Amino acid sequence: MAGERVCGETVHSRYIPYPPSHPDPTPSESSAKPKNRQDLRDAPAPSPFYGRTGELNTLQQWIVQERCRLVALLGITGTGKSALTLQLVNQIQDKFECVIWRTLRYSPPLEPLEKSLIQFLSGGGETEFPPSAGERHSLLLEYLRAHRSLIVLDDAQMLLSSGQLAGNYRPDCNDYSTLFRLAGEFPHNSCLVLLSWEPPKDITALRGESSPVRTLYLDGLGAASAELLREKGLRDEDKWPDLIDTYRGNPLWLNQVATLIQELFRGGVAELLKYDKLFLG
Repeated sequence: MAGERVCGETVHSRYIPYPPSHPDPTPSESSAKPKNRQDLRDAPAPSPFYGRTGELNTLQQWIVQERCRLVALLGITGTGKSALTLQLVNQIQDKFECVIWRTLRYSPPLEPLEKSLIQFLSGGGETEFPPSAGERHSLLLEYLRAHRSLIVLDDAQMLLSSGQLAGNYRPDCNDYSTLFRLAGEFPHNSCLVLLSWEPPKDITALRGESSPVRTLYLDGLGAASAELLREKGLRDEDKWPDLIDTYRGNPLWLNQVATLIQELFRGGVAELLKYDKLFLG
């Protein structure tokens, strides 16, 4: 069989020990619940989930109905990206054969991450890993075609350089660019979800309303923040909008300041707002 050329390297069929990729399932096939295998070792512990119904519906539409291949969920620390993604996984996991959550918090090299994904997608048996990066990329892509999988990559901002143009990779993480471009450009049956403060440059270039690559920015909770403050037992409800506006509806910040208000002011929001300075723990 002739080799396939990917990223400047020729990939030969001897490194593809599995059946050819299958076409998209028919409606009768997709209605049957697939056998589901999960590896959520890196997923955070569940936390209270407030609001975000619109964002949840949008992500579900993109991933399940429109079958997007690469989705970036973006927002600053504390906006609830992980909590939203956990809720999403809980709702759509039965649409996938495999569900995997990996953290990029420590900027792992791409090669061991790829091997870990391939090992899991192959069923955990003996797997021959190709020696070159291009062949490993191609092998992973074939598994993403053969098995409809949902792969969450958390803390993707740790791959990016600071103090430079937004979206540029650190020198030791440049090979992730190839992985994301392949996941977005080449047809397959899976979806990679990236959680990050900002989008890698490849995603910025590929995204679009009709593209299989999408980005969703999370802002503050807005009115749903009141539910958080209510659960914290805060008083002075007429002052809650001021508190929410001061902390931009950020769930993490509001949770921290609500704890402070309980400890120092017995739940009185008005007492905290007498002070000019923000508290951000």
